[in-house]
Amino acid sequence: MVPARGREDLRGAERASGALLQACLFPGLEEEIVVYQAQRLAEKIVRRSVAAGIAGAFYLKEVLSRGGVREGVGRDDRDLRRALLACCDDGVENVLFGWTVAATAFEAYRHECFLWHIKGGAFGRLTTRAHPAAPAGGWASCPECGDDGGRPPSFLKDGEAVEA
Repeated sequence: MVPARGREDLRGAERASGALLQACLFPGLEEEIVVYQAQRLAEKIVRRSVAAGIAGAFYLKEVLSRGGVREGVGRDDRDLRRALLACCDDGVENVLFGWTVAATAFEAYRHECFLWHIKGGAFGRLTTRAHPAAPAGGWASCPECGDDGGRPPSFLKDGEAVEA
């Protein structure tokens, strides 16, 4: 616990810089990915639960009539709510969704990769068999397995080869 005088020093520094200041015990540690609890996929629930205009990743889990499960993952780099609303269908009753919130398109990609891998990846029962692709206009490798989609880095000009 920070003593009262120490907290005042932190608050003073925060006010002086105009930025939000938070002490970190583990500065090199990556931020935790928070996956929001699964809820029934319905337009009303999506509108109530997911804010508009934010990037993020999601998973869908359909419980089939004979007890089986069908799962898929996805993301939207601009509006997660819109992507989830597009998945809503009146004819489907037993579908759950969970989601993550991301600050950037790259972070949404990172979250989608995380969900894809924990749901079994190419060896699981995912309807999205292909590894998630990096955001448009960018190049990134998967933080879980290093997959880069076979694309060259964006700093290389078109047609420029990478020597092995």
